[in-house]
Amino acid sequence: MTAITTAEQICNLANSGLGNRNTIMNIVTPKTDKEIVFSLWYDVCRQWVLKTMMPNFALDRVVVSQKTVPTGYAKAYRWAWEYPNSALRILGMNDIDCIDDPPTIEGNLIFTNTDFTADGLTLRIVKDITDVPSMSVEFIMQLAKELEKRTAAAITQDPAKKAAAAKEAQAESANTSALNAQENKPIRRSTSRFRQSRYGNISTQHGSKK
Repeated sequence: MTAITTAEQICNLANSGLGNRNTIMNIVTPKTDKEIVFSLWYDVCRQWVLKTMMPNFALDRVVVSQKTVPTGYAKAYRWAWEYPNSALRILGMNDIDCIDDPPTIEGNLIFTNTDFTADGLTLRIVKDITDVPSMSVEFIMQLAKELEKRTAAAITQDPAKKAAAAKEAQAESANTSALNAQENKPIRRSTSRFRQSRYGNISTQHGSKK
């Protein structure tokens, strides 16, 4: 059995699902019409499935540095942090999510009214993974189905196959999300009233709490 180790092999899974032979040889410098179609869709589909599925292999923690709050934001936010280039999605801050002080993300900055350590803010992220051998089987299956759905019209010119591909992709998404969730339990959310009161967030940022 051949292991899936390249983007072209994933594209061939999708191509096979559409009833075609494995003819996708290169999507970096595509030559055939099919290769051109898959080269257009591969990266956007890969990133889309990463963001929506949030697979375990793509979860990471990164420390970002503090930035200067732009003038236009100074009245609303006290701190600004860099947005990591490797992140497709921000899942939370440090070991807990700050429910009473959720971050605001605009442009390439993350704004908060809660201070963090001098070492920087730790973010839980979905990382932009491109290395195929690092991907799980269920992610590869979901990505192949997403590629089938997105390329069916151009590859087959058959509305029925396009509809079938979309239906199969939806079913595969439910299966893979369930498998992923079984392995990765959600982090319990909590807040520290002591920490918030230390920085004046309870009274000054969110009103008095009883």
